[in-house]
Amino acid sequence: MREILFRGKHIHALPKNEHLDGTWIHGYLCDENYINSPELKGEFLVDPETVCQYTGLTNKSGRKIFEGDIIRYTDGLIGKEKMDEVKYNETHAAFCRLHKSEMGFQYLFIDEAVANKCEVVGNIFDNPELLKGAQDAEEAQFLDFASELETPAAAVLKEGLKNLCKAAGVEVSDGKETP
Repeated sequence: MREILFRGKHIHALPKNEHLDGTWIHGYLCDENYINSPELKGEFLVDPETVCQYTGLTNKSGRKIFEGDIIRYTDGLIGKEKMDEVKYNETHAAFCRLHKSEMGFQYLFIDEAVANKCEVVGNIFDNPELLKGAQDAEEAQFLDFASELETPAAAVLKEGLKNLCKAAGVEVSDGKETP
């Protein structure tokens, strides 16, 4: 049977729980504001914006993967390291990796084979900068690739890549990111 667990960041409400303020509470969702934690033996007030469900999957070191986690893995097709957010997709009725590529954002399925090869490196609440850095690096790689080409088709490719970066909010000049 599938284990249905949630986690959320504790909000300090009672003096006896002050030491837990801002820590992650894991357990069973009572309502959108409370998680019952068998480990801590009680029901705890959590920030509803941080409530995430357990996917039923674990990473290569056995750590549970929750929605909102940021996972790092190596793309088998191109051999490059990637980082994606784990997110529930209602259209697919499944937990997926929200992946940013040259074509925009895509939902890619996450299954046991992918989970067993990835590593949870943070989450979108505590470490949002991890995704920003990964996206900037990926865009810079495309621009570097295009700048090495010197054909008429490459000029069109370069211009298209610049436009994609600008649409994503990254300013570029001659294939290099500007400060």
